[in-house]
Amino acid sequence: SITIPTTVTSIGNYTFYGCSGLTSITLPFVGATLNGTSNAYFGYIFGASSSVYNSDYVPASLREVIVTGEVSIGGSAFYGCSRLTSILVPLVTSIGNNAFSNCSGLTSITLPNVTSIGTYAFSNCSGLTSISLPAVTSIGNSAFSGTGIWNNTDNNAVVYADNWAVGYKGTITNVVIRDGTIGIGEYAFRSCSGLTTITLPNVTSIGEYAFRSCSGLTTITLPNVTSIGGYAFYDCIGLTEITLPNVTSIGEGAFYYCYGLTTITLPNVTSIGAYAFSYCSVLTSITIHSNVTSVGSYAFRSCSKLTIYVEASSKPSGWDTEWNYSNRPVVWGCTLSEDKSYVVSFTKTASSISYPTAANGISTPYREGYTFGGWATTPGGTTAAYTAANVNNAANGVTLYAIWIQK
Repeated sequence: SITIPTTVTSIGNYTFYGCSGLTSITLPFVGATLNGTSNAYFGYIFGASSSVYNSDYVPASLREVIVTGEVSIGGSAFYGCSRLTSILVPLVTSIGNNAFSNCSGLTSITLPNVTSIGTYAFSNCSGLTSISLPAVTSIGNSAFSGTGIWNNTDNNAVVYADNWAVGYKGTITNVVIRDGTIGIGEYAFRSCSGLTTITLPNVTSIGEYAFRSCSGLTTITLPNVTSIGGYAFYDCIGLTEITLPNVTSIGEGAFYYCYGLTTITLPNVTSIGAYAFSYCSVLTSITIHSNVTSVGSYAFRSCSKLTIYVEASSKPSGWDTEWNYSNRPVVWGCTLSEDKSYVVSFTKTASSISYPTAANGISTPYREGYTFGGWATTPGGTTAAYTAANVNNAANGVTLYAIWIQK
């Protein structure tokens, strides 16, 4: 065994070449040289020329690696070190993509200060059955795919990595995420076609593709979610209604191909990613308040029945030029409710309605729990002077008030 003191700042390639009796090594950093936070391949110090060859150069006798420095473990650092059984990284805060991929001999690992784990970081670590991640806030795509933790079943077959739900085992139809779970990992429930309901009481973050192709999912309530990753609900064709009271960010393609989605409420959203609602072909209404500073390209592409009600009087500078690529009707300058969830009124002008003659015309605005009864010309009016379909015929300068009838 050998311990390299923290005063050492560089170890050359091939330094430990042929050390066939080495069983334990303690390093202040990971790879062959220390450049800020080292991202070099561990195998370099044993003669490897690429991460692919780590397993061929790391001696068969080596079982334990201890990294003592406050460094990050870079991409593929220990890739293929299949004979290692123990790695201690008490001060490491970040683990890169593929960092421990194919370390099949690894059985457990403790990461007390790690906050970020990259994509495929522990993929194919078939011997890994337990992992402790008390501080983690970000887990990448397929970080634990092919590991032994998938053999554990807990809480209706949901697989956890500390306070993140990272996947499932077997066929599931209903998921109640356990208390304390704050995140859903990327791809966690991808293609769970039998999943119909899910409760996420404390989850704040949903990763990319987390529920992709969950075709049986019909409704979902996300009371505390603030961030939805790209394509999180892609191809959830059974999803008809979703309420996002605290979401501030909707990722690229988050609801792409959600054919069944008819209504959505976004009272606190500030950014909508590119393609976010593309091909939501039966989505009829969406309300966008003035705090939405970013709307990506093609956000509503091929939403052939959609009318967009916007609090801003004209397109904000942060919205992409192709945000309304399909030229759906837009009602500008709407006065919204205090909670920004529905339309109260708007003043008809020559420019307040864009594309009024688009296919399928102007659809009704939406308010949860109410039916739209038309547009009145006086505040609190109950007699409709105009319908959604003919509202563009109203004279310029007239203020129109939405009539809401409680269901």
